[in-house]
Amino acid sequence: MPIYNLPGVSGHLKFSGQVLAGIYLGAAGYTNWNNTALQALNPGVTLPNQNIIVVHRSDGSGTTFVWSSFLSLSNATWKNTYGHATTINWPVGVASKGNSGVTTTVQQEQYSIGYVDINYALTNGVAFGAVENPAGNFIVANVTNIESAITDSNVVFPSPTGDWFNVSVLNAPGAHDYPVATFTYLFVYTDLGVAYGSSYSQAKAQSMVDFLSWIVGPTGQSYAAPLYYIPLSSSAVTYDQNTIKTITYNGATLSVCTPS
Repeated sequence: MPIYNLPGVSGHLKFSGQVLAGIYLGAAGYTNWNNTALQALNPGVTLPNQNIIVVHRSDGSGTTFVWSSFLSLSNATWKNTYGHATTINWPVGVASKGNSGVTTTVQQEQYSIGYVDINYALTNGVAFGAVENPAGNFIVANVTNIESAITDSNVVFPSPTGDWFNVSVLNAPGAHDYPVATFTYLFVYTDLGVAYGSSYSQAKAQSMVDFLSWIVGPTGQSYAAPLYYIPLSSSAVTYDQNTIKTITYNGATLSVCTPS
């Protein structure tokens, strides 16, 4: 979500992908808060004649991957120059580590803008914006419209060991879908014994698969919404359960408990 620090401005500012890309490019015409493009999206809002302080991640980040992917979809210059990745050679801005670092920097720096995961925006008292979706509606992110975006994207999962680089649920087509949505991933070795060697016992490997099974089970999923995550769909749960069953320890199959 785009977060910002604008004294005297209330409500949720409206942003388009094109405007956000222009700001993060430091492009001419997008460096001040009262730039023509942003003002046009927010009639009646008095935007200050102040330079925009761009805040981005200093570390490798899935959040950066999703944010840069959205900017790539929104702006050809961004796509052709910077693309999408977990780390970006940012053209402008101040670097901060982690979602917490970006949040803190934006809170401390007047006239700044940053991007963070939804839970950091909703739990830290920082202002955040509405983002235009492909239907032309400006959407303020919440659990409901992110879940809708995941559903409407109708994404097809690759094989567990396949290429996930271009799996995307950005810009889902629904009228009320939040456009900057993503899955959250956990990377696990297919053979824990081979990966970690003798320091990793079979009992520890068994605990790992049991924990993963608990995460995607009904009890684990019950923690999702209160933390501003989306409970997995039944098809995603089945996919995950089948994937977990393929994890081995030195070639031996590990039994998987099925939590109630």
